[in-house]
Amino acid sequence: MSIKKYYLHIKVLILCIISLKCVHNYEPIIIELIAEPNPVETGGMVMLKCTAKDEDESNIKNKDAISYNWKSDFGSFIKVDTSDTILNSLSDIYWVAPDDTGYYSITCSVEDEYNGFDISSIIVTVQ
Repeated sequence: MSIKKYYLHIKVLILCIISLKCVHNYEPIIIELIAEPNPVETGGMVMLKCTAKDEDESNIKNKDAISYNWKSDFGSFIKVDTSDTILNSLSDIYWVAPDDTGYYSITCSVEDEYNGFDISSIIVTVQ
């Protein structure tokens, strides 16, 4: 192999390494998970708000779109807006408490378009 080809391969390899570093995906981070009111009466509505950020350093993946997924084994969810947005893509949502008193866990997971994710839970007291 000639010296020119060798240096060309080295340059290409360095550019590939730099490019891969620039497009590294940083996972989204849940900053805050709020339930208001908490505690709530049986059958009452709780506003849930999940605040998340995804600040990738590269310009290529800067500000990835984040989707939200809400889960609770009890109660039910009602979307906040009136658009046709998919229920599980909302950062703000209402939860209708069950008819039984107790402590209920509500989980929000967030995912970016490159499969980075974070998850957080909050306990809501139903009285």
